[in-house]
Amino acid sequence: MKDLNLNSEDKIYITPYTDSTIELKEYIENKFNIKIEGFIDKSKKGENIYNQDRINHLNIDKLLIFSQNYQFGIYNDLKPYILSSKLKLIFRREDDYKEANIHCQKLIHELISTKNAIVLFIITYIFQILKLKVSWLWINRIGEQVLSSDIFLSKLKLNKISKK
Repeated sequence: MKDLNLNSEDKIYITPYTDSTIELKEYIENKFNIKIEGFIDKSKKGENIYNQDRINHLNIDKLLIFSQNYQFGIYNDLKPYILSSKLKLIFRREDDYKEANIHCQKLIHELISTKNAIVLFIITYIFQILKLKVSWLWINRIGEQVLSSDIFLSKLKLNKISKK
């Protein structure tokens, strides 16, 4: 994950329209003094909320996808309408927002199965021992978050404490 790489000249939109994305909009506008042009949403309507069918009619430089459970589903829904290079997956990490590398996240998403999950957990544990940072998100087939590295590592720490 990397810090948000936003430019004040870019036409930036956020999807979907939720309480969480309203918070993200306020965070970006207040912290970086960057104007968010509006929201893209499949079903919601309102001022500065556009249906994804209208994306071709908007001048979009970056479209931030912020949804804990459905980010890959949203990403896949939007790919026919906009260049994937303009799509940015955003994750909240503690009190900050980060941009995820879509290609790495999608690779992890595609590799994970029951067998691969064991390997992923072992690698994560080894990274933890070596004090290296690792970040991943386990998404099921319909785009819902099942587990993340942060949750896995916190459970691992809790198990170590309870065994002592």
